[in-house]
Amino acid sequence: MYYKTSKFLTVPKNIEFVRCLSSGLMQRPVGIDGTFRQKYVRVSVLGADTTTGEATSFLLKQNPIVSQIYLHGTVEVLGMAADLKHVDTRCEVKAYHGKDGLPKALRRADIVLIIGKDKCPLNATAEVRLRTEIEHVVELAEACTRYAPKSIIAVCVSPIAATLPLVASIFRRTHWYHPGRLIGSTALCQVRANSLVARYQDLDPISVHVPLVGGPDTDCVVPLFSRATPVGLTPTDCEILHEKIRKIDDLIPIECSSNCRLGISPLSEAYAINQMVTTMGIGLCGDEKANCTGFVRQSILNNCRHLVSTVKFGPGGIVHNYGIPKLTKLELTLLEKATLLLQKREQLVLDLLSQLDVQPCSQVASMVQLSPYSQKRVPVGRD
Repeated sequence: MYYKTSKFLTVPKNIEFVRCLSSGLMQRPVGIDGTFRQKYVRVSVLGADTTTGEATSFLLKQNPIVSQIYLHGTVEVLGMAADLKHVDTRCEVKAYHGKDGLPKALRRADIVLIIGKDKCPLNATAEVRLRTEIEHVVELAEACTRYAPKSIIAVCVSPIAATLPLVASIFRRTHWYHPGRLIGSTALCQVRANSLVARYQDLDPISVHVPLVGGPDTDCVVPLFSRATPVGLTPTDCEILHEKIRKIDDLIPIECSSNCRLGISPLSEAYAINQMVTTMGIGLCGDEKANCTGFVRQSILNNCRHLVSTVKFGPGGIVHNYGIPKLTKLELTLLEKATLLLQKREQLVLDLLSQLDVQPCSQVASMVQLSPYSQKRVPVGRD
Protein backbone atom coordinates (compact mmCIF):
# COMPACT_ATOMS: atom_id res chain seq x y z
CA MET A 1 0.00 0.00 0.00
CA TYR A 2 2.96 2.32 0.62
CA TYR A 3 6.44 2.60 -0.81
CA LYS A 4 9.40 4.34 0.80
CA THR A 5 10.98 7.52 -0.52
CA SER A 6 13.34 7.98 2.41
CA LYS A 7 14.09 6.45 5.75
CA PHE A 8 11.42 8.42 7.59
CA LEU A 9 8.85 9.27 4.90
CA THR A 10 6.34 7.02 3.15
CA VAL A 11 4.12 8.10 0.27
CA PRO A 12 0.89 6.41 -0.87
CA LYS A 13 1.07 4.56 -4.17
CA ASN A 14 -1.68 6.67 -5.69
CA ILE A 15 0.52 9.77 -5.55
CA GLU A 16 0.95 9.57 -9.34
CA PHE A 17 -2.81 9.81 -9.71
CA VAL A 18 -2.82 12.95 -7.55
CA ARG A 19 -0.02 14.46 -9.63
CA CYS A 20 -1.86 13.75 -12.87
CA LEU A 21 -5.02 15.26 -11.43
CA SER A 22 -3.26 18.43 -10.31
CA SER A 23 -1.45 18.83 -13.63
CA GLY A 24 -4.68 18.66 -15.62
CA LEU A 25 -3.85 15.43 -17.48
CA MET A 26 -7.05 13.79 -16.25
CA GLN A 27 -9.50 16.62 -16.80
CA ARG A 28 -11.36 14.74 -19.54
CA PRO A 29 -11.35 11.03 -18.62
CA VAL A 30 -13.00 8.39 -20.78
CA GLY A 31 -16.29 7.09 -19.46
CA ILE A 32 -17.58 3.52 -19.55
CA ASP A 33 -19.44 4.20 -22.79
CA GLY A 34 -16.25 5.46 -24.45
CA THR A 35 -17.19 9.15 -24.40
CA PHE A 36 -15.05 11.90 -22.90
CA ARG A 37 -16.37 13.43 -19.69
CA GLN A 38 -14.81 16.55 -18.25
CA LYS A 39 -14.02 16.85 -14.57
CA TYR A 40 -13.70 20.62 -14.36
CA VAL A 41 -15.17 23.70 -16.04
CA ARG A 42 -13.72 26.99 -17.24
CA VAL A 43 -15.65 30.15 -16.38
CA SER A 44 -15.52 33.56 -18.02
CA VAL A 45 -16.58 36.53 -15.86
CA LEU A 46 -17.61 39.51 -18.01
CA GLY A 47 -17.81 42.52 -15.72
CA ALA A 48 -15.22 41.33 -13.22
CA ASP A 49 -14.27 44.93 -12.40
CA THR A 50 -17.58 45.56 -10.61
CA THR A 51 -18.18 44.93 -6.91
CA THR A 52 -20.25 41.84 -7.64
CA GLY A 53 -17.72 40.65 -10.21
CA GLU A 54 -14.82 40.96 -7.78
CA ALA A 55 -16.60 38.98 -5.07
CA THR A 56 -17.73 36.36 -7.59
CA SER A 57 -14.20 35.93 -8.93
CA PHE A 58 -12.86 35.50 -5.40
CA LEU A 59 -15.36 32.74 -4.65
CA LEU A 60 -14.82 31.01 -8.00
CA LYS A 61 -11.07 30.91 -7.28
CA GLN A 62 -11.90 28.67 -4.31
CA ASN A 63 -14.47 26.54 -6.16
CA PRO A 64 -13.02 23.03 -6.63
CA ILE A 65 -14.97 22.38 -9.86
CA VAL A 66 -13.55 25.47 -11.63
CA SER A 67 -10.16 24.94 -13.27
CA GLN A 68 -9.72 28.31 -15.00
CA ILE A 69 -11.24 31.77 -14.63
CA TYR A 70 -11.11 34.36 -17.41
CA LEU A 71 -11.71 37.86 -16.06
CA HIS A 72 -12.78 40.68 -18.34
CA GLY A 73 -13.46 44.32 -17.59
CA THR A 74 -11.51 47.53 -17.38
CA VAL A 75 -7.75 47.64 -16.86
CA GLU A 76 -8.36 47.14 -13.11
CA VAL A 77 -8.92 43.40 -13.63
CA LEU A 78 -5.19 42.94 -14.30
CA GLY A 79 -4.34 43.91 -10.74
CA MET A 80 -7.21 41.84 -9.37
CA ALA A 81 -5.98 38.78 -11.28
CA ALA A 82 -2.45 39.28 -9.97
CA ASP A 83 -3.87 39.38 -6.44
CA LEU A 84 -6.03 36.26 -6.92
CA LYS A 85 -3.06 34.27 -8.21
CA HIS A 86 -1.62 34.34 -4.69
CA VAL A 87 -4.56 32.27 -3.40
CA ASP A 88 -3.21 28.73 -3.07
CA THR A 89 -5.86 26.83 -5.03
CA ARG A 90 -5.52 24.86 -8.25
CA CYS A 91 -7.70 27.26 -10.27
CA GLU A 92 -5.83 29.42 -12.79
CA VAL A 93 -6.72 33.08 -13.28
CA LYS A 94 -6.28 35.05 -16.50
CA ALA A 95 -7.36 38.64 -17.09
CA TYR A 96 -8.16 40.62 -20.22
CA HIS A 97 -9.53 44.11 -20.77
CA GLY A 98 -11.05 46.11 -23.58
CA LYS A 99 -12.68 44.93 -26.78
CA ASP A 100 -9.48 43.24 -27.91
CA GLY A 101 -9.55 41.03 -24.82
CA LEU A 102 -13.07 39.68 -25.34
CA PRO A 103 -12.08 36.90 -27.80
CA LYS A 104 -9.45 35.51 -25.43
CA ALA A 105 -11.77 35.77 -22.44
CA LEU A 106 -14.56 33.84 -24.18
CA ARG A 107 -13.01 31.31 -26.54
CA ARG A 108 -12.24 28.53 -24.06
CA ALA A 109 -15.04 29.12 -21.54
CA ASP A 110 -17.64 26.48 -20.70
CA ILE A 111 -19.73 28.96 -18.69
CA VAL A 112 -19.98 32.70 -19.35
CA LEU A 113 -21.24 35.06 -16.63
CA ILE A 114 -22.53 38.44 -17.81
CA ILE A 115 -22.51 40.83 -14.85
CA GLY A 116 -23.91 44.36 -14.96
CA LYS A 117 -22.06 47.64 -14.45
CA ASP A 118 -24.10 48.58 -11.34
CA LYS A 119 -24.28 52.30 -12.10
CA CYS A 120 -28.00 52.97 -11.60
CA PRO A 121 -29.52 54.75 -8.58
CA LEU A 122 -31.24 52.54 -6.04
CA ASN A 123 -34.68 53.94 -6.81
CA ALA A 124 -34.34 53.52 -10.57
CA THR A 125 -37.14 51.75 -12.41
CA ALA A 126 -36.63 48.64 -14.51
CA GLU A 127 -36.77 50.68 -17.71
CA VAL A 128 -34.06 53.07 -16.49
CA ARG A 129 -31.84 50.16 -15.49
CA LEU A 130 -32.35 48.48 -18.84
CA ARG A 131 -31.56 51.66 -20.77
CA THR A 132 -28.37 52.02 -18.75
CA GLU A 133 -27.21 48.45 -19.37
CA ILE A 134 -28.56 47.72 -22.84
CA GLU A 135 -25.56 48.80 -24.92
CA HIS A 136 -23.18 46.97 -22.60
CA VAL A 137 -25.27 43.78 -22.69
CA VAL A 138 -25.72 43.90 -26.48
CA GLU A 139 -21.96 44.27 -26.98
CA LEU A 140 -21.19 41.29 -24.73
CA ALA A 141 -23.98 39.16 -26.24
CA GLU A 142 -22.69 39.76 -29.77
CA ALA A 143 -19.20 38.81 -28.62
CA CYS A 144 -20.61 35.58 -27.15
CA THR A 145 -22.24 34.69 -30.49
CA ARG A 146 -18.85 35.06 -32.18
CA TYR A 147 -16.44 33.52 -29.69
CA ALA A 148 -18.53 31.35 -27.32
CA PRO A 149 -21.60 30.14 -29.24
CA LYS A 150 -21.59 26.69 -27.58
CA SER A 151 -21.04 27.92 -24.01
CA ILE A 152 -23.69 28.27 -21.33
CA ILE A 153 -24.54 31.97 -20.98
CA ALA A 154 -25.71 33.03 -17.51
CA VAL A 155 -27.18 36.55 -17.47
CA CYS A 156 -26.77 38.29 -14.10
CA VAL A 157 -27.63 41.87 -15.16
CA SER A 158 -30.62 43.45 -13.45
CA PRO A 159 -33.44 43.53 -14.48
CA ILE A 160 -32.92 39.93 -15.56
CA ALA A 161 -36.53 39.72 -16.74
CA ALA A 162 -35.49 42.09 -19.56
CA THR A 163 -31.79 41.35 -20.09
CA LEU A 164 -32.21 37.61 -20.72
CA PRO A 165 -34.78 38.20 -23.52
CA LEU A 166 -32.33 40.80 -24.83
CA VAL A 167 -29.49 38.27 -25.02
CA ALA A 168 -31.84 35.67 -26.50
CA SER A 169 -32.87 38.14 -29.22
CA ILE A 170 -29.21 38.68 -30.15
CA PHE A 171 -28.60 34.92 -30.34
CA ARG A 172 -31.79 34.41 -32.32
CA ARG A 173 -30.34 36.50 -35.14
CA THR A 174 -27.54 33.98 -35.60
CA HIS A 175 -27.36 30.22 -36.21
CA TRP A 176 -26.28 29.54 -32.63
CA TYR A 177 -29.48 30.10 -30.67
CA HIS A 178 -30.16 27.26 -28.25
CA PRO A 179 -32.63 27.88 -25.38
CA GLY A 180 -30.93 25.22 -23.27
CA ARG A 181 -27.72 27.25 -23.13
CA LEU A 182 -29.24 30.59 -22.06
CA ILE A 183 -30.26 31.08 -18.45
CA GLY A 184 -31.13 34.09 -16.31
CA SER A 185 -29.80 34.06 -12.79
CA THR A 186 -32.39 33.65 -10.03
CA ALA A 187 -29.68 32.73 -7.56
CA LEU A 188 -30.03 35.87 -5.45
CA CYS A 189 -33.80 35.43 -5.03
CA GLN A 190 -33.19 31.76 -4.26
CA VAL A 191 -30.76 32.32 -1.39
CA ARG A 192 -32.91 35.17 -0.06
CA ALA A 193 -36.01 32.97 0.06
CA ASN A 194 -34.09 30.10 1.67
CA SER A 195 -32.53 32.30 4.35
CA LEU A 196 -35.84 34.07 5.02
CA VAL A 197 -37.65 30.79 5.69
CA ALA A 198 -34.75 29.48 7.75
CA ARG A 199 -34.79 32.52 10.03
CA TYR A 200 -38.58 32.44 10.27
CA GLN A 201 -38.60 28.78 11.33
CA ASP A 202 -35.29 28.85 13.23
CA LEU A 203 -33.70 26.22 10.97
CA ASP A 204 -30.27 25.71 9.45
CA PRO A 205 -30.36 27.60 6.10
CA ILE A 206 -28.33 24.92 4.34
CA SER A 207 -31.18 22.44 4.85
CA VAL A 208 -33.93 24.74 3.55
CA HIS A 209 -35.11 24.94 -0.05
CA VAL A 210 -37.93 27.08 -1.46
CA PRO A 211 -39.01 26.48 -5.09
CA LEU A 212 -39.44 29.58 -7.25
CA VAL A 213 -41.68 30.44 -10.20
CA GLY A 214 -42.62 33.69 -11.93
CA GLY A 215 -39.88 36.20 -12.69
CA PRO A 216 -36.22 36.45 -11.64
CA ASP A 217 -36.38 39.89 -10.00
CA THR A 218 -37.61 40.81 -6.54
CA ASP A 219 -40.73 42.57 -7.82
CA CYS A 220 -41.94 39.60 -9.89
CA VAL A 221 -40.58 36.47 -8.20
CA VAL A 222 -43.09 34.05 -6.67
CA PRO A 223 -41.51 31.86 -3.95
CA LEU A 224 -43.56 28.76 -3.30
CA PHE A 225 -43.43 28.89 0.49
CA SER A 226 -46.21 26.29 0.68
CA ARG A 227 -43.80 23.75 -0.85
CA ALA A 228 -40.76 24.70 1.24
CA THR A 229 -38.68 21.86 2.64
CA PRO A 230 -38.02 20.33 5.13
CA VAL A 231 -40.95 21.95 7.00
CA GLY A 232 -44.02 23.40 5.32
CA LEU A 233 -45.72 26.68 6.14
CA THR A 234 -49.31 27.59 6.90
CA PRO A 235 -51.23 29.94 4.55
CA THR A 236 -50.93 32.75 7.11
CA ASP A 237 -47.16 32.30 7.30
CA CYS A 238 -46.96 32.27 3.50
CA GLU A 239 -48.71 35.65 3.27
CA ILE A 240 -46.33 37.15 5.83
CA LEU A 241 -43.26 35.86 4.00
CA HIS A 242 -44.54 37.03 0.61
CA GLU A 243 -44.80 40.56 1.99
CA LYS A 244 -41.28 40.33 3.41
CA ILE A 245 -39.72 39.07 0.18
CA ARG A 246 -41.23 42.00 -1.73
CA LYS A 247 -39.69 44.51 0.69
CA ILE A 248 -36.42 42.69 1.29
CA ASP A 249 -34.34 45.35 -0.48
CA ASP A 250 -35.54 47.96 2.00
CA LEU A 251 -34.27 45.87 4.92
CA ILE A 252 -30.64 46.25 3.89
CA PRO A 253 -29.17 49.18 5.85
CA ILE A 254 -27.46 51.47 3.34
CA GLU A 255 -26.99 55.19 3.02
CA CYS A 256 -28.89 56.43 -0.02
CA SER A 257 -27.23 59.25 -1.90
CA SER A 258 -27.04 60.53 -5.44
CA ASN A 259 -24.19 58.18 -6.34
CA CYS A 260 -25.62 55.01 -4.76
CA ARG A 261 -25.33 51.96 -6.95
CA LEU A 262 -27.93 49.35 -7.82
CA GLY A 263 -25.88 46.51 -6.39
CA ILE A 264 -27.05 46.80 -2.82
CA SER A 265 -26.15 43.20 -1.94
CA PRO A 266 -23.04 42.29 -3.95
CA LEU A 267 -21.72 39.73 -1.47
CA SER A 268 -24.90 37.66 -1.25
CA GLU A 269 -25.32 37.87 -5.02
CA ALA A 270 -21.75 36.69 -5.56
CA TYR A 271 -22.31 33.77 -3.17
CA ALA A 272 -25.51 32.87 -5.03
CA ILE A 273 -23.83 33.06 -8.45
CA ASN A 274 -21.03 30.81 -7.21
CA GLN A 275 -23.60 28.24 -6.10
CA MET A 276 -25.29 28.42 -9.51
CA VAL A 277 -21.96 27.92 -11.29
CA THR A 278 -21.30 24.86 -9.11
CA THR A 279 -24.61 23.30 -10.12
CA MET A 280 -24.07 24.04 -13.80
CA GLY A 281 -20.52 22.73 -13.55
CA ILE A 282 -21.43 19.37 -12.04
CA GLY A 283 -24.15 19.08 -14.68
CA LEU A 284 -21.62 19.66 -17.46
CA CYS A 285 -19.44 17.00 -15.85
CA GLY A 286 -22.26 14.45 -16.08
CA ASP A 287 -23.91 14.53 -12.66
CA GLU A 288 -27.51 13.33 -12.90
CA LYS A 289 -28.82 15.46 -10.02
CA ALA A 290 -27.63 18.89 -11.13
CA ASN A 291 -30.89 20.76 -10.48
CA CYS A 292 -31.21 24.48 -9.90
CA THR A 293 -33.70 27.30 -10.37
CA GLY A 294 -33.32 29.53 -13.42
CA PHE A 295 -35.08 31.99 -15.72
CA VAL A 296 -35.36 30.02 -18.96
CA ARG A 297 -37.35 29.66 -22.17
CA GLN A 298 -40.69 27.95 -21.60
CA SER A 299 -43.73 26.78 -23.53
CA ILE A 300 -46.14 26.35 -20.62
CA LEU A 301 -47.77 29.79 -20.72
CA ASN A 302 -48.65 31.78 -23.82
CA ASN A 303 -48.30 35.36 -22.57
CA CYS A 304 -44.52 35.26 -21.90
CA ARG A 305 -41.58 33.44 -23.43
CA HIS A 306 -39.43 33.02 -20.32
CA LEU A 307 -40.32 31.87 -16.84
CA VAL A 308 -38.58 30.85 -13.63
CA SER A 309 -38.65 27.12 -12.97
CA THR A 310 -36.46 24.30 -11.71
CA VAL A 311 -34.26 22.84 -14.44
CA LYS A 312 -31.77 20.03 -14.77
CA PHE A 313 -28.33 20.53 -16.33
CA GLY A 314 -26.47 18.01 -18.45
CA PRO A 315 -23.29 17.98 -20.57
CA GLY A 316 -24.95 20.14 -23.24
CA GLY A 317 -26.84 22.57 -21.02
CA ILE A 318 -30.43 22.35 -19.79
CA VAL A 319 -31.81 18.87 -20.44
CA HIS A 320 -35.07 18.99 -18.50
CA ASN A 321 -37.54 21.60 -17.25
CA TYR A 322 -39.64 20.47 -14.30
CA GLY A 323 -42.36 23.03 -15.07
CA ILE A 324 -44.81 24.57 -12.61
CA PRO A 325 -45.86 22.51 -9.56
CA LYS A 326 -49.26 22.66 -7.90
CA LEU A 327 -49.93 26.17 -6.57
CA THR A 328 -52.13 27.64 -3.87
CA LYS A 329 -54.68 30.33 -4.66
CA LEU A 330 -52.36 33.10 -3.44
CA GLU A 331 -49.42 31.79 -5.45
CA LEU A 332 -51.56 31.46 -8.56
CA THR A 333 -52.68 35.09 -8.24
CA LEU A 334 -49.09 36.28 -7.81
CA LEU A 335 -47.95 34.19 -10.78
CA GLU A 336 -50.61 35.76 -12.98
CA LYS A 337 -49.43 39.26 -12.05
CA ALA A 338 -45.80 38.24 -12.59
CA THR A 339 -46.43 36.89 -16.10
CA LEU A 340 -48.12 40.15 -17.12
CA LEU A 341 -45.08 42.07 -15.87
CA LEU A 342 -42.75 39.72 -17.75
CA GLN A 343 -44.75 40.28 -20.92
CA LYS A 344 -44.36 44.07 -20.57
CA ARG A 345 -40.60 43.80 -20.08
CA GLU A 346 -40.18 41.50 -23.07
CA GLN A 347 -42.07 44.03 -25.19
CA LEU A 348 -39.88 46.80 -23.79
CA VAL A 349 -36.81 44.90 -24.97
CA LEU A 350 -38.20 44.57 -28.48
CA ASP A 351 -38.97 48.31 -28.61
CA LEU A 352 -35.49 49.29 -27.43
CA LEU A 353 -33.84 46.89 -29.89
CA SER A 354 -35.78 48.44 -32.75
CA GLN A 355 -34.56 51.88 -31.62
CA LEU A 356 -30.96 50.69 -31.46
CA ASP A 357 -31.34 49.05 -34.89
CA VAL A 358 -29.16 46.08 -33.90
CA GLN A 359 -28.16 44.16 -37.00
CA PRO A 360 -27.36 40.45 -37.17
CA CYS A 361 -23.75 39.57 -36.57
CA SER A 362 -22.09 39.38 -39.98
CA GLN A 363 -18.84 37.87 -38.74
CA VAL A 364 -20.24 34.78 -37.02
CA ALA A 365 -19.88 32.59 -40.09
CA SER A 366 -16.30 33.71 -40.62
CA MET A 367 -15.22 33.23 -37.01
CA VAL A 368 -16.66 29.73 -36.57
CA GLN A 369 -16.36 27.33 -39.46
CA LEU A 370 -18.68 24.47 -38.66
CA SER A 371 -22.41 23.76 -38.76
CA PRO A 372 -24.32 25.01 -35.69
CA TYR A 373 -25.46 21.43 -35.12
CA SER A 374 -21.90 20.14 -34.98
CA GLN A 375 -20.55 19.05 -31.62
CA LYS A 376 -17.10 20.51 -32.31
CA ARG A 377 -16.22 24.18 -32.64
CA VAL A 378 -13.05 25.32 -34.43
CA PRO A 379 -12.27 29.05 -34.09
CA VAL A 380 -10.10 30.63 -36.75
CA GLY A 381 -7.76 32.40 -34.35
CA ARG A 382 -6.01 31.21 -31.21
CA ASP A 383 -4.97 32.83 -27.97
